[in-house]
Amino acid sequence: MRLFFGLKPDPQTALDIIDWRERSLPPMARPVPVDNLHVTLAFLGQVQDRYLEELFELADQVRLDPFDLQINQLGFWSKPKILWIGPEKIPGPISELAKTLGNVRRRMGFRADKKEFLPHISIARRCEIPPPASVFKPDFTIYFDRFTLFESTRIKSGLYYKALQDWML
Repeated sequence: MRLFFGLKPDPQTALDIIDWRERSLPPMARPVPVDNLHVTLAFLGQVQDRYLEELFELADQVRLDPFDLQINQLGFWSKPKILWIGPEKIPGPISELAKTLGNVRRRMGFRADKKEFLPHISIARRCEIPPPASVFKPDFTIYFDRFTLFESTRIKSGLYYKALQDWML
């Protein structure tokens, strides 16, 4: 199974993000569904079932404080063709959580992600060109008090992210 640690916004904030996207941006070819909105903290890749127990035990040991994440920036990556929203300034607590979960990944012997951590929420995929600037910048404050291990599954309509387990911060 293909796994990653991430943060899931609360249901109301997720709906508010979708509402903002629909009101502020032109229609997208592949908008990310509300249930798939998340911040990736550490990508693990393909993981065999036999490693899950140890992975859960290591995640059980993560002890950090809950935090707020201010989402106030719209961005576009041309190579993967992704439109995203994220913070202008990366707060220390989310960086610490990503680093801690990256250490879990390394302890398990999984390949490290070579990209620098940039917290973001993908809101559309397969964007051929960057959309025009939004009249309204995103402005969301999301409180995170838990992190989640997700399984990423490819289905006919795209990707589906299933929460396997949550851990309180």
